Amino acid sequence: MAPSEQTKESQKLMPSNTSKPPKPSKQNKPSNTSNISKPPKPSKPSKQTKQTKTSDPSHHPEHPDNSPQPAIHPPLEVGKPVPDFELPATNGNGGVVRLGDYRGRKVVLYFYPKDSTPACTQESCDFRDASVAFGSENAAILGISANDLKSHDKFAKKYELPFPLLADTEHRVCELYGVWQEKQLYGRKYMGIVRSTFLIDENGLLAKEWRNLKVKGHVEEVRQALAGNA
Repeated sequence: MAPSEQTKESQKLMPSNTSKPPKPSKQNKPSNTSNISKPPKPSKPSKQTKQTKTSDPSHHPEHPDNSPQPAIHPPLEVGKPVPDFELPATNGNGGVVRLGDYRGRKVVLYFYPKDSTPACTQESCDFRDASVAFGSENAAILGISANDLKSHDKFAKKYELPFPLLADTEHRVCELYGVWQEKQLYGRKYMGIVRSTFLIDENGLLAKEWRNLKVKGHVEEVRQALAGNA
């Protein structure tokens, strides 16, 4: 074999000194985005936070942020004089009723939340049906809510209520008697009238009171109290 051919053959058998680097495996292949951290998404307010906001009485339409809080008055006591007042009323003398004008008679003073609602209608009609019996006990009936006189007139005429309905639109008398309070309906808080009745004797003293009462059977309880059986 000629020297030149032998040299060529040796070069074929010898490994090359310039080997190519191995290709990286797919597993080790660096990702373009793996080292870039994404900023955290802002957290959404929880449902509890939203409920807390809606249940706040300051967010209720009947109790705006700038509405005055109820004045604090001393609680009424049985055997003590009740606060006197004067309010616009249906069936009143000159459209006004003054509690002091009923001195010498017993007074059944009932506070109800709203005209023409089912419970308030039932209560008022129960007092209407018992008005003759109450009259025989020398007792007058007066109803009070925060509705205006226009609403009272419509309510009284529709159900033929024979006694005055007083319009305490600024809930001043309601606060005097401690019935203007925070209430709650479907998780929402608001200010309103707590259904209550006060029996006042001939001298203007508190004889008995019923607060946060149930309508069913209530008028009969008042009648029994008037008759001295309760």
